[in-house]
Amino acid sequence: MTEANMSRNLLEFKSVSKNYSGNQVLKDVSFDIRPGEIHALLGENGAGKSTLMNILFGMPVIHSTGGFEGVIEIDGEPAKIMSPFDAMEAGIGMVHQEFMLIPGFTIAENIKLNREIEKNNVIIRSLRGYLASG
Repeated sequence: MTEANMSRNLLEFKSVSKNYSGNQVLKDVSFDIRPGEIHALLGENGAGKSTLMNILFGMPVIHSTGGFEGVIEIDGEPAKIMSPFDAMEAGIGMVHQEFMLIPGFTIAENIKLNREIEKNNVIIRSLRGYLASG
């Protein structure tokens, strides 16, 4: 992968904030993810990890409670993710904490269930670039 491709952001959160009934659960969260990086989101219960991922995945609870402030960008462009379908179209997937596994399936099979790659999305573009760089 070229140096220029490695320095671009695949995903960026810019000043993302969220309130539930006047209770601020996220305040000005900003970070970016570039090709080849692996990130972990850690924190105590109630720290806002699930809320942040619900925003990224377009979960209805976010929009039915007033939405959020800030910007999410994918490949340097503002993303309007209003539903899980929009998120999946953009190449974003989410394994929920309450994920119900199908007995007899491997972990990988459960995660990939109904998520077969059908189009050129941000994940595919990143993987192609990574694999091409050797």
